[in-house]
Amino acid sequence: VLVLDAADFSVIEANPVALGLFGHGAETGARPAEHVEPASRAAIDELFATARGSGRASEVRVRMPDRRLA
Repeated sequence: VLVLDAADFSVIEANPVALGLFGHGAETGARPAEHVEPASRAAIDELFATARGSGRASEVRVRMPDRRLA
């Protein structure tokens, strides 16, 4: 679970699973979208924008820089 600032999508809080998936991208103040493969950034940006607009988010799969799916 990631708790993000709605203004800039930076991390406010992350649970241990999120830290394991995103590494430095889940640290307080980081922006998780900057820590995924460039081809996945549009999907994660859309997810965050949808969550900000509706208060709900769906699931999205993104590829991490080490090529694993998250």
